[in-house]
Amino acid sequence: MLTITRALARHLRAVFQKTAFRRGHISPVQFHAAAGRLRILTRSPAAVAQYELPLPAGSDLPETFTIPLEVLARVEGRGDAPVRLQPTSNQAVEVSWQDGPVPRTVSVESAAASGPERFPAVPPIMTPCGADLWPALADARQAAGQEGSSARFGLEFLQLRGGAGQICATDTCQALIQQGFEFPWGDDLLIVALPLFGCSELTPAEPLALGRTENDLVLTRGGWTFWLRIEKERRFPDIVRVIPDAASITGRVRLDPDDAAFLQRTLARLPANAETDAPITLAGAGGRCCIRGQALDDTVPTELRLARSEIADAAPPVVINRKYLERLVRLGLREIQFTAAESVVQSADARRTYLFMALGNASAIAAHPSAVCIDSMAADTSLTPPSPTNISRQPHPRRSIPMPRNRIAHTPPAPDTSSPAVAPAAAPAVAEQPVQPGRHDPQPPVPRNGHAPHGSHAAALNAASHATALHATAPIAPAANPPVNGSPRNEPVPHDPLAEAGALKIALRDALQQTERLIAALRRQRKQTQVVQSTLASLRQLQQVG
Repeated sequence: MLTITRALARHLRAVFQKTAFRRGHISPVQFHAAAGRLRILTRSPAAVAQYELPLPAGSDLPETFTIPLEVLARVEGRGDAPVRLQPTSNQAVEVSWQDGPVPRTVSVESAAASGPERFPAVPPIMTPCGADLWPALADARQAAGQEGSSARFGLEFLQLRGGAGQICATDTCQALIQQGFEFPWGDDLLIVALPLFGCSELTPAEPLALGRTENDLVLTRGGWTFWLRIEKERRFPDIVRVIPDAASITGRVRLDPDDAAFLQRTLARLPANAETDAPITLAGAGGRCCIRGQALDDTVPTELRLARSEIADAAPPVVINRKYLERLVRLGLREIQFTAAESVVQSADARRTYLFMALGNASAIAAHPSAVCIDSMAADTSLTPPSPTNISRQPHPRRSIPMPRNRIAHTPPAPDTSSPAVAPAAAPAVAEQPVQPGRHDPQPPVPRNGHAPHGSHAAALNAASHATALHATAPIAPAANPPVNGSPRNEPVPHDPLAEAGALKIALRDALQQTERLIAALRRQRKQTQVVQSTLASLRQLQQVG
């Protein structure tokens, strides 16, 4: 019997699933015990993954047995609760574990492995690598193509150029070239861009070593060893030749670090026509950079104004895909260089070069006098929290304007007099207005069968709405005009219009976000309707043929 923990089962399942493009391409999990060590291994067409650890004490099991990968997903957890694997004589494995208070036991088939080739060999020399290799492989995977996306080139592969020390990836619409690596080989080789390279379950602090056999690139990290199959039949495009030379650069944008952080928060929400490559327009306005986007059903464009970034060279607007600009910012690149329209856009630093194609000026978004403008400096200011010394006098930055109730007057809540610096807020009722001495107190109109008298209900609601918004957004201060001879002065309480405008801005921003979510839901519904209509039309044609 072999005992492992539920946390180890979860760790194994998470890593094994990322060694193939598709989950169904992964072989059963193989357990092998020998010389006091336990080796757990699985295969896919692109890689072999193995985890090695000391054999748990008291384990008594045959040399090799297997279980389906789905069993690990079934028994996994986050704690150290035991999972017991007991091979039986009829080529089955009995798996038992505790699911909360319920004990569970299942029996699964075990396919015995045979032959010494079931465990690949580790190269005699493994070269230690820097900590930047694994993140570079993860970044390159994001620029690689999908499996089978090209019949001519192997776009689902990463090219590791031993002589140049480069990692190259492309899907023909974007390309990423990273350099400065030292590989223990001199030629170029291709490996599959697996989800494994972005696996968060592998501890970054563990050392990484690299080796090569005739058919595999071997990576070791901690207790893990990966044999990545080297592709020898497919070709890879020469993307280094696509890099434009300095003489062809017609425009250059330098992103300020604060503006880049602003784009990371905002760019994904910039409206764009997602059905046509999400085009956005990069243009200059008075020596500053602005980015325009407009959805298919928007009446005016939305413009992000980068107040601290500059366009160094005068150049016409360039139209690019929004997701490529997002990726450029996430990579930490801060300079954008572009040539003529419908050509290559480039961003580079000392070790990385990111390229993608411009979309052409046919879909350029022109400036509009009524455009929704968002300034990066103003947005940063609005996100700055209030200082502790003034926090009691400022409205909450996320507080929205409450809607007035559909009634003329209501009983106000009891005033809170625990803080002498804050006066109790008056209720938004018509009957609570101060009156002059010697006048009769105005009485609220009496509802008739649940309805206000004609002409009075709308006026009362307008007054209540204005008073409610005023008390919700303006800071409350002590009365500036004390009573004279016991009678209050009939003067309005001063309020802060800037605070009221800030609360209105927050309410409008929330309304905009709700509108965007509604538009996205309607688009999804429209696409689903189109798919259903197309399917029904195909079924009708099949019926007519039959």
